[in-house]
Formats: sequence, structure tokens, C-alpha cells
Amino acid sequence: MRHNGVVISKDDLKAARQAYDAAIDKAEHDRAAIVVKAIDEGMQQKDVIDAMGYSRETVRRITAAGREGST
Repeated sequence: MRHNGVVISKDDLKAARQAYDAAIDKAEHDRAAIVVKAIDEGMQQKDVIDAMGYSRETVRRITAAGREGST
């Protein structure tokens, strides 16, 4: 195998995975918060479904997670 002088360590890869997981967690939290806000402000679930392209069950799951404060 040829090297170009750059050495990536296992710690670098672990850090990349942790950063990715943290970004996903934040995105899921933010999504849940806006869905809950939309519903609390009077948007009907069917309109959330139409806007997001998710199934009814997925919107219910996201809403429940948002209300619990976790995703």
C-alpha cells in the first residue's frame, strides 16, 4: 500500500464517528423540536406528514420523542 505521508490513527477514526453520531443526535433533536412546535401551534398532523414526507407513525414517534426530550 502506498502512503502519502498522512497517517490516520484509530483515535482519528473514533473521533470522526463520535462527531458524526453527535451531529445525527442534534439533527434528530432539532427535527423533533420543530415538529412538536408545529403541532403545538395548531398544525394538523396530516400537514406535518405532507410537509415532511414521513408516515403517520414516524411523525407520532418523532412527536413523542420531542415531548420526552429525547430522540
